[in-house]
Amino acid sequence: MILIFFSGIIKVMGKGSKQRLVPVGNAALDIIRRYLKMRKDFSEALFVDYHFQRLSSRWIQKMLRKYLLKVGIAKKITPHSLRHTFATHLLDAGCDIRSVQEMLGHKNLSTTQIYTHITTTKMKKIYDKVHPRA
Repeated sequence: MILIFFSGIIKVMGKGSKQRLVPVGNAALDIIRRYLKMRKDFSEALFVDYHFQRLSSRWIQKMLRKYLLKVGIAKKITPHSLRHTFATHLLDAGCDIRSVQEMLGHKNLSTTQIYTHITTTKMKKIYDKVHPRA
């Protein structure tokens, strides 16, 4: 596992052996540091199961579902929908699309532009709702 901590950013190896720079808040960085100190294995993966094996995507989906139900959220939320929401919030807040592309690890900008279409549609709805001559 290669984690390099910069000021609020960690460098991680993602799907397809792609390196990504991921912005992380100070509280999360502190928790990750404490988690790494308490681990007694040398796994390459950051998040592992009880046998120190890399967590599968299916396992993460099941755990997300479990904890959503535990806090009373019955709506179907997937790791991918959280990723999509993350990208949309970044774009809505004015983040440039190239930075979002880098964070998501998309090879082609056209893949990232799917998120832009959603925010453009949202802006048009807001404009139509509030503009007096819309």
